[in-house]
Amino acid sequence: MRIDLNIANEQAGQFRRQSSDLRDGRLSVQSFQRRLRQHWRSDEVSRINSALSNNMNRLTALAAELDTIATDIVSVAQEIRRQEELADANAALLREDTNVANLRRAFDNAERQHRTNNTSSTLTALNTAQRNLNHAIQMRNDAATRVRSLSG
Repeated sequence: MRIDLNIANEQAGQFRRQSSDLRDGRLSVQSFQRRLRQHWRSDEVSRINSALSNNMNRLTALAAELDTIATDIVSVAQEIRRQEELADANAALLREDTNVANLRRAFDNAERQHRTNNTSSTLTALNTAQRNLNHAIQMRNDAATRVRSLSG
């Protein structure tokens, strides 16, 4: 099963929304703290304000952590996708290498047949084998280029 980048982005979005909710909660606590300072003076208020400040700092830190997790989710998902594409490209290169080896043997056989018989049909078979081999070599080179582009 391949990684679904849409799901990873949705999950990251959920973390970012939760982070935003925490920041909104921090703003609400901050607003409450301001109103408390304005309307109430006592020793308890300073301890309450200190506790509220500590909680706001924790909310800020948690929101930042959720943002980091969201970023990591997307980054890891993209890296997994890149690794999947690289594995596919390597598999395709291996198939093309096998195809080239098979067509090279077919070309060698056609060449031997033509040397032995030297007829127009053996020449046609040799030319066809050459075209097929050249095409397979081009396909193999394209596959190798894809692997290199994904590796770097």
